[in-house]
Amino acid sequence: ALNTAKHTSPPPIPPTVQQQEPEPVVDPAIEARQALAQKIASEYRINPDLAGHIVELAHKYEKDSFPTAKDILAVIGIESSFNPNAVSQLKRDPARGLMQVRPGVWGLAPGELKNTEDQIRIGSDILHQYYSKLKNKEAALHAYNMGITNFRKGKHNPRYVAKFARELQKYLNI
Repeated sequence: ALNTAKHTSPPPIPPTVQQQEPEPVVDPAIEARQALAQKIASEYRINPDLAGHIVELAHKYEKDSFPTAKDILAVIGIESSFNPNAVSQLKRDPARGLMQVRPGVWGLAPGELKNTEDQIRIGSDILHQYYSKLKNKEAALHAYNMGITNFRKGKHNPRYVAKFARELQKYLNI
């Protein structure tokens, strides 16, 4: 008996398609934080890792109203030039850290301001307390710089607020 069934060859194997790596998803928020850190590191000549850490902490401790992360960074810029070991020249109760908090005024042990996270958390909380009491960003900045008692007595430091505005401007377009 003759086999009349047709022999068919298997279908050709398609050439292998080169698998392309998917484009990495770029998170604009991460890119913006990296750009902020780069700007701070170059402008203040600090370690880029420290700058990145400070930027992350500013975002962690920002408030919905005031201070935002960029407000915190502006205060750090004018208070300590991003030096976590900064200590003011005040003889009694010198201000310490990135945000130059006076431990005695706030009932803190100086050791509570040793690490950058505590410095930023406490400074941000103080700014927010002043903002909550005074309902005004500029007033909160005056109180932060001079103390709320001096502010309420009518003492103001327009130069401090102007310095803050100039410092903040550096970060607004990032």
